[in-house]
Amino acid sequence: SKLSALSLKGEYVCSVCTRCVVTCNVALPFTSMSDYVSARLASPPENVYLLLPSGDSICFGVFFDEKASKSLVRCDLCRKFLVLGASRSTLRLSTHRTGVDCQKRAGRQVRAWEANRAKDEAETASYYLFHNTGVSEPDSGDVTPTLTPRPSFANFRFSESFTAPTAVYGQQPENDIIASNLPFQTAHLEMFCKGQWVDWYPGSVWDTYAYQQHEHKLIPWTLVGVEGRRVRLQSKKCKKYLESIHEPNEAVCSACADLLQSPKLKRFMERASGDALPRTPWMYLNFMQIRKILVSLARKAKRYELQARNRGRYVSRLSKKLDDYKRLVMMLSQNKIAGVSTILAISLRKGESPQAIYSKMENAINGTYAPRSGWTEREFDIAFLAKALSGSRLLYVLQKAEGYPSNTTLRRRRPISEMKVSTGIPSTEVDANISAFMGAGGRKPPSPDNILIGQTLMIDGVALEETCRYEHQDGIILGVCREHSGSPGVPRLLVDGIEDIENMAKAIFADKICHHGKDGTVVAVAPETGTENYSPIPIVLSPSCKSETGDKLAHWVMEVLSRYRKNPDGERRHGKITKVATDGESSFRTMRFIIGLVKAIKRETALGGILYHLPGLNVFTGLDGLLTTCDPKHIIKRFATMIRSPAGIQLGNTVLKSDDFFLALTIFKSVTEKQASLLLSPADKQNVPQAVNLLQTLLEVQDIHTIMNPTHLVKVRAAIFFATIMGYFLFPFIKVEMTLSEQIQSLSTYSHLITAFHLRHRSGFMNNALFGDSQAIVKSIIITTARFQTIQPTIKHHILFEGTDRLEGVFSHVRTQDHARNFDVLQLAHKLSVGAEIDAIFARHPDLYKGHTRRNLSGAHGVDHVNPKSWTGDAEVGKVDLKDKYLAGRNEADRLLTDYLRNSKQPVKTVDWDTYFHNRTRDHLRPEGEYIGSRAADQDPGDDDSEELLDNLLHLADGVSTDMVQSAGIQIDSELDFVPQILNPSEETRRTTPYLTVGTRQRHIDALFAEMLVSDKARKSTIRTLRAQGVTIAETITRQRGQKIDSSEHQIDGDVIKCGDLGGFLVCVADKVCLAVGEVLNFRQGTSRNNLQAVNIDDLESGTGTKLTSVAVQVLDLSSDVQVDGVANLSWEWTENYIQTSRGKDGVTNPKHFTARLPGKSFYPLGPDVKVGRNDQPVWSLEHSDLITTLKDAWESLNPDADEIITNVELLPEIFGEGLPYKTSVGIPNFMIDNPPVQLEKLAAKDQVPCKLCGKILRLNQMRNHVGGHILRSLRTREFELLVVKVVIGLNPCGWCGLQGCKTRMTRKGKTTSISSNCAYHYSKMVYSRALISSESMPCTNVPVSCPICPSGQDQQSPTFWKYNLIHHMTENHIDEEERLPPFPAELRLSAHISRLEEERMGVELANTIRYRTQHDLMNSDALEDPMDDPMNVTVVDDESWDPSGYRKRAASVLSQASSSASRQPSSSKVQRTGESG
Repeated sequence: SKLSALSLKGEYVCSVCTRCVVTCNVALPFTSMSDYVSARLASPPENVYLLLPSGDSICFGVFFDEKASKSLVRCDLCRKFLVLGASRSTLRLSTHRTGVDCQKRAGRQVRAWEANRAKDEAETASYYLFHNTGVSEPDSGDVTPTLTPRPSFANFRFSESFTAPTAVYGQQPENDIIASNLPFQTAHLEMFCKGQWVDWYPGSVWDTYAYQQHEHKLIPWTLVGVEGRRVRLQSKKCKKYLESIHEPNEAVCSACADLLQSPKLKRFMERASGDALPRTPWMYLNFMQIRKILVSLARKAKRYELQARNRGRYVSRLSKKLDDYKRLVMMLSQNKIAGVSTILAISLRKGESPQAIYSKMENAINGTYAPRSGWTEREFDIAFLAKALSGSRLLYVLQKAEGYPSNTTLRRRRPISEMKVSTGIPSTEVDANISAFMGAGGRKPPSPDNILIGQTLMIDGVALEETCRYEHQDGIILGVCREHSGSPGVPRLLVDGIEDIENMAKAIFADKICHHGKDGTVVAVAPETGTENYSPIPIVLSPSCKSETGDKLAHWVMEVLSRYRKNPDGERRHGKITKVATDGESSFRTMRFIIGLVKAIKRETALGGILYHLPGLNVFTGLDGLLTTCDPKHIIKRFATMIRSPAGIQLGNTVLKSDDFFLALTIFKSVTEKQASLLLSPADKQNVPQAVNLLQTLLEVQDIHTIMNPTHLVKVRAAIFFATIMGYFLFPFIKVEMTLSEQIQSLSTYSHLITAFHLRHRSGFMNNALFGDSQAIVKSIIITTARFQTIQPTIKHHILFEGTDRLEGVFSHVRTQDHARNFDVLQLAHKLSVGAEIDAIFARHPDLYKGHTRRNLSGAHGVDHVNPKSWTGDAEVGKVDLKDKYLAGRNEADRLLTDYLRNSKQPVKTVDWDTYFHNRTRDHLRPEGEYIGSRAADQDPGDDDSEELLDNLLHLADGVSTDMVQSAGIQIDSELDFVPQILNPSEETRRTTPYLTVGTRQRHIDALFAEMLVSDKARKSTIRTLRAQGVTIAETITRQRGQKIDSSEHQIDGDVIKCGDLGGFLVCVADKVCLAVGEVLNFRQGTSRNNLQAVNIDDLESGTGTKLTSVAVQVLDLSSDVQVDGVANLSWEWTENYIQTSRGKDGVTNPKHFTARLPGKSFYPLGPDVKVGRNDQPVWSLEHSDLITTLKDAWESLNPDADEIITNVELLPEIFGEGLPYKTSVGIPNFMIDNPPVQLEKLAAKDQVPCKLCGKILRLNQMRNHVGGHILRSLRTREFELLVVKVVIGLNPCGWCGLQGCKTRMTRKGKTTSISSNCAYHYSKMVYSRALISSESMPCTNVPVSCPICPSGQDQQSPTFWKYNLIHHMTENHIDEEERLPPFPAELRLSAHISRLEEERMGVELANTIRYRTQHDLMNSDALEDPMDDPMNVTVVDDESWDPSGYRKRAASVLSQASSSASRQPSSSKVQRTGESG
């Protein structure tokens, strides 16, 4: 019962008979034998496993309690039996082992075991004492003491929470147990273990055994005996008693016997048998090993002692050198020595001593020594940057202060790559430039991951001074335009003598078969996107006279692309060119259409799979997927030009002028009038920040519903909407917080909006060139984003790199490299080379480059250049759903358009995009099936600089004196120092000397060029705005001398009428003359194209000549509003719409279809009232009585009783539209002139009409010739009987119809002749100059003629009569009381003369002609028939030789005969008419 755990495995002797041997194979962990009776192992044996938290598992045997019929398992800690569940669950066992009760019970058992162990150790000690003292053992007859077998704990494992028993059992030998307590007894007397003998093969036990390891308890045995080379070892786990029947025969227990197989003993002997390993701890060493180590250490000590002595002598020498170095360091710290690093590098390379270095330093301080070599590549780069960025003076300072190489040394030893100028169409120079600037010594290539991003080919022009320069390396002339330099007859460019220069001067100045290059075309290559090293690298420079067409430009651009593709330093090194970008110049635009719209992207490709889901997107590209695009900055500048332009912008039925945008800016006083004038000033169209600021300021206008002026409300609403459309294009390039998804959606909105308005107004909304360029940009950005998605979704697409803006940055750097803001082609080539070298140095040494500052541009105004570091929005292409954002932009465009049309009271009509673009021949670039912007009619007038703009800019040239006019041409001579301008002087030149023999003198080539090949007007203006237009300094001075500068203090005095005011005027609508009410858009005076915002009302009424004022108006649509008092209080209210003034083709409208310009005297200002309309918006209201009064005044001003009424009515503007004449709510027309004395509806030339004299059916354009025959024959004969219709031809018949009473009036203005008439047969399209000439098909020359004798009317025009009615006009208007006529002016005789040939062609016989001339004393000469005769030399009949009295008498008789015998038949085929009464 004292056993805590009893193992019965093994063979034992029966304790009853002492003869039987019992074998037991089962371990029964019972505390008492009583448990053995009630609980037995299950049969067959079963086990259960318990998983511990440490990951180990414990196997438990399953017991079966026969009494309770339950399965049990015994706890390994406290020995308690626990019942297992039906499914053998160990949950109860696991819970029990972690419980407090189990821990307490286990603790009590451990304490009981420790007490028994102490008692057993005492008994064992007494046994060993008796055995080792030699006391005789008891006789064999004595009863052998029963020995208890050692208990074994090998089959038991304890939990982690109870480790004390395991630790005790594992470290201490188990004790004997009192024999009286054992159930079995052994059969032998000698049962004690004496240890295991082991052969010690390492050698002597005394030398090779590591005794000290026993002290540290590192080995599991005890040395109990030594015999020669044998040792007796007793295991620390020795049982001390022999347990089995075999152990007594061997006299050693199993634990000690196991030492023979112990790995530790094996390693112990192995360590003892050989030399100790390095760094072995001393406790593992034996005596022999320690002795060897000590001997080795003694030898090392002697060797180290010798080495220390040698080192001492060496240190003494070094200390002396150290003193020299200390003196050198002190010198460096106390003196500033130029080029100290170079001096040290040279000295170290030569292996000089510190004393020699010290001496050199002293000489350098004294100025007697300076290094001439030894500079590093970094120092050369820094020296070049100092010279390039700040000039040679800074380099000289660095040379003296820091020892950098001098300017001469830098140019000689560090040549840079030089730009080759293309003297003709670019060819081999392209390869040289690509290798120079993009090869190993140029730009770093992109990483392999980014090479597929691609490169952009940028093309732009920069103004050049029109001079020729001599290129010394190749010995050729530079500066001649590429368009004509290779043309037939143009002299060669190679210079071998003075005659070559003379020939070129003759070709340029005298023959003009070639020209100076006024513009330098620069082609550069840059990555499409990136955050570092994205500056353009120029590869082409070619001077141009700007006469090159788009197809020729496309030809050599394709040549450049081909050479880049084939060059090993081109596409293979930097990636292929995927995009060509230019500005908005017309030839560039044509080139883009030629090379960029060749074939469509295939639908089955990955890129096509994305793009074909975007309806309306043009999918055509150039060869190999090449895209073409324009510069967004140019588009933004042209937006501002549209706003400032006087041409107007059509937005629905509203025409916007620059004055309307001025009103929108100033109406809420947030912007002063001065600031608004600056924003709208056209003086600097190239100012991008001003253009951006203009659009941003317009978009900030809010609360427009508070505007009470109805006209202002409509105009401001339209202006803000137009700015909103432009903002959808602007913001993606300047709002740094926008993500790429938001940018795509915004650009899609812009694209759909301008397409919708283009379908409504064509170029009336936006000129075709600007439309095509901006749509090309949107297309390029979307396709590029899709292409990046197919390459790598993590690419960041910065659309701010679109276009040529980076090339503009290169030009700005070129202009700031020195003090010369202008340059010729050779200087430009040198500066481009220097700029490329600067970029390459910064790429090699990023620490020297400050880089772009990450500015906070959120909400900034006037943003121009934005860099990727400042962009905060996410530009990763993989996060963009192109289809979703593209369609979202389309929906936003439809919503904006619908809201604007609804708020503007206009018909809401949007585009069904899916249906419209279902036809693949229509897209945003070709909304009608034809590409917009590629035609000659599509040129942008905003691209051309007008003379008016130049005059406005000239006052900016304040610092230009008259002396500069002379110096502009000869300044080149005075500036040249005749040192050849060579970028790399170390290179060989074609000529050994820069001089040519001229006569007997030696002249420098550069001096000859300046004298013979430089124009007097070569120097361009230093003002940027003028320089961009090619204006020279001489032209600036010349213009300034005659310039008239209006005083800014000039104010209009008196009553004024302003833009936005209302007025009435007469218009023609079909066959009616009625009153229209218009809103003033602007005023103009004389022939000036400048629009005025206000004029004095006196100038409006009485202006003449240069003060003659015209008014541009929009016609208001009015509706009647009858008050309760009836018609007396009838008023007219504006519907907030405008009436279309003319028809547009295919329903397309533009500003000219909604505007009209009329003389100021025809415009009658009105005073409207403001009232709240149906939609709670302010509208104009006009009284009916005021409009009636205006109608009467306007009609009276046309002088209806005079002949000039015909001209005055026909000069009235013609209005097409359903809104005029104005009608009341019940449809009654108002404000019309009853029976106007003019035929307003004219017949067409081919209309068939009957002759009113004979009834013959003829076309209208033949009727004048036919009627003229009747009139002429009636004047020459008396036969009336042939007339089918018996109508008397009067004395003053109409030349159109032949009847009396029609009024015809001719008006001359300059070289223009116009004819007005109220005749129904008036042929308004008659060409007067052709009608004056008699021909076979049209012999009649009866045309209206102005009388030079009659006084002029109010319109400064003379009265008009028909040529065949000369005699009637003279007798009726110019005969005096004595029946005499005034002298006939020569011009009258010339214009009224009828030739014989004409009368013959008209059917008048020669005899009748002569008789008529004789009777009336008319000139009978046909000299005027020859058109080469001088009319001033014609012999004129005496003024008093013609007696009109006979004409009057004959006329009276003819009228009386006609009235009495109208039915008589004529006697012959000829009809003669001598006179008729009026």
